[in-house]
Amino acid sequence: MTFLNGLLAAGALAFTVPLVIHLLFRNRFETLDWGAMRFLQSILERNRRRMKLRNWLLLLIRCAIPILLAFCLARPVLTGWRPPRGDRPVALAVVLDNSYTMAAREADDTNRLDVALRAVDRIVGSLARGSEITLLTSDGAVRAAAPVAIAGQLAEIRPGGASFDLESLVGKAIGVASQSPLPDRQILILSDHAATGYTQTLLDGLPGLRQRIESVMPTPDVAWLDLIGPGPTPFRNLRIHRVETDSNLAVPGQSVPWLVEARIDGPAPETVDVVARVNGEVRSRHSEPMRDGVARAVIPIRIDTVGRHVVEFSVSASRDVGAGGWTDDFPPDNQMAFPVRVFDPIDVWLVDGNPSTKPLGSDTDYLALALSPFAIGLRAEDASASADRFRPRKVPFGRLTETQRTGDWPAVVVLADVARPSAADAKWLVDFVRNQGGTLVVFGGPSVDSEWYERHLVDESGNALLPMRFGEERLLEHGVTIDESRLTYPPLAIFGDREKGTLSGTAFRGLLEMIPRSEREANVILRLEDGQPLIAVGGGEDGGWGRVIQFASTCNDRWTTLPLRPSFVPLMQRLLLHVSIAPDSGVVPTAGQPIVFAVAPGESIWNVTTPDGRSRRWEFDADAATDQPTPNSGGEGDEPDAAAKGMAAVWTDTPDAGGYRFESESGEVVWAAVQVAEADRKPAVIDQETRRDAAGRLGASYHESLDAYLAADTEQRFGRGIWQWLLIALLAAMILEPFVQQYRGRVRRGGVDQAIT
Repeated sequence: MTFLNGLLAAGALAFTVPLVIHLLFRNRFETLDWGAMRFLQSILERNRRRMKLRNWLLLLIRCAIPILLAFCLARPVLTGWRPPRGDRPVALAVVLDNSYTMAAREADDTNRLDVALRAVDRIVGSLARGSEITLLTSDGAVRAAAPVAIAGQLAEIRPGGASFDLESLVGKAIGVASQSPLPDRQILILSDHAATGYTQTLLDGLPGLRQRIESVMPTPDVAWLDLIGPGPTPFRNLRIHRVETDSNLAVPGQSVPWLVEARIDGPAPETVDVVARVNGEVRSRHSEPMRDGVARAVIPIRIDTVGRHVVEFSVSASRDVGAGGWTDDFPPDNQMAFPVRVFDPIDVWLVDGNPSTKPLGSDTDYLALALSPFAIGLRAEDASASADRFRPRKVPFGRLTETQRTGDWPAVVVLADVARPSAADAKWLVDFVRNQGGTLVVFGGPSVDSEWYERHLVDESGNALLPMRFGEERLLEHGVTIDESRLTYPPLAIFGDREKGTLSGTAFRGLLEMIPRSEREANVILRLEDGQPLIAVGGGEDGGWGRVIQFASTCNDRWTTLPLRPSFVPLMQRLLLHVSIAPDSGVVPTAGQPIVFAVAPGESIWNVTTPDGRSRRWEFDADAATDQPTPNSGGEGDEPDAAAKGMAAVWTDTPDAGGYRFESESGEVVWAAVQVAEADRKPAVIDQETRRDAAGRLGASYHESLDAYLAADTEQRFGRGIWQWLLIALLAAMILEPFVQQYRGRVRRGGVDQAIT
């Protein structure tokens, strides 16, 4: 406790005046015995203790009056165990959550981020001149400013960016506090903490974070400001629950259906508008009824231009609910964006080991149908209008080199039960895989000469092209089925969902054993129930850009029933698409994550348009970009050279979800999609006690409201004034003193009268 007017506190010594008077008058009495004394003696003895207590009480009140008066004039304040900071400047690091969960609307039609920004503005306005302010937002931005300039910084902050990472942001705040020259340091945390989920791992890690804070000298004060309140608020939310499509890879003119499902929390609107956009332009608008809180729409999307595009879906209530209308309390989950890659049909060369003129008599006839099912029945001159992703072409045995001389390189070459490719073809295949980045698919069969493949399908370093060695032929009388317990390879994962297709029921009556190599381990992506490898993938990491897929069985019905099953079509298409088209085309970065795309050499200057419509010039380091490896793009017509050479551009400024447009100086346009993080799309509801417990583990003072924080901060700066309570006590003592004095005299007289009577 300190005094604002310390000298006036010395006036408390005036309490000695009534004390001295009491002591002096106490010794001025004389003892005089007289005849009637015996009648009073018994009464006085009986009331002596009571009278002494009243005398001491009166003395205490008279001594307290000057003490209380002096303390009131001295203005005492409570400061705990530390002197008050007063108007000294402070280094304040504000950990501000501006993730998408902060876009949740409040009762006054503002969102939580608006509440947080207003709180920061008020807090900064209360700081002393010369204070240092650092804003650490969850999108990774660090903004430092003086209190007078903070308003402009706050105006730039909006919901977006990565999910709130408490440990990372507090760690940055510790670094800021430790580097400040000011002795008074504070860390303020403002977040709804909705996306963290408060896992036990997070809670267990907070004490360690607390130790890091306490290791900083002088130790900063940590405050945790609650933006939610004690209980949940009514929440109405229309959201996109799921979006599904067969594939986000298409050829020009192909119509791809997309399933969009919207769900509702709270009162439901009667109908929902589902809007589809391609590269920011509205392509379709559907009004779907809401039944049992669910609305579904199947929207076909067709894109005619080769390249990377973005398809966006958004939902909104199309009719009011009641007279008051319907508003969405959480807009960020109303839309989703997806990348779509449109490419020219992939050229696939099919080499039959046993050609036949009979329908489905050749080794590759089933595969040709699986790769181009829409081309059935089309005339030759209409083949270009097919929506097939593959363009299969049969090449006679031994004519690969000659065929390639008259045209472009294919993306995929299939050898189906080919006994011995010619020496020229073998050399061409090695160059095709190792140098041209092509994909070679080799099917087994009774005609395959495994020794010939081992001797001739090798590169200049002596490395075999096949990921595994073909062994002996095995004929299985009853057949063996596929092991579906390990479908982890991306193109095969869909077959683990029985609603979308399955590989069960497929029997293999014959195969060639596939023997692992001692010098390297093959990637076996599919096995039979007896453990025998069925499909192995090699290449890429083995010294070349191309891929090699090796099958133990045939691609016709000679040894297996797989070509007769409906799953054969998606199996082969998904597998060849995965190895022919860059697999990153299916990965959607979330807000705050970088966008990586392949570029041609020399394309280092781009114009970038963000989802909010703003454009700016971007020049990246082309030399650094060449160190970014990109997957093989195979037969895509728009950028095979760039992908083959590993040129990649990395754009890191992605705070907003939606479509990003990149246009080079040469006119090349690339679109990329960014989504809201899953944790921010489904914010958790954390009770106040859990939040309070988390603050306690962190060693932070917990404040339920902004007013509570400001009151606590004022007390910390100037202490808590108690002179008002002392003034009340002074007035009470001054009023009480004459009453006690009067009562004491009345009791004394009453006792004497009683004794005389």
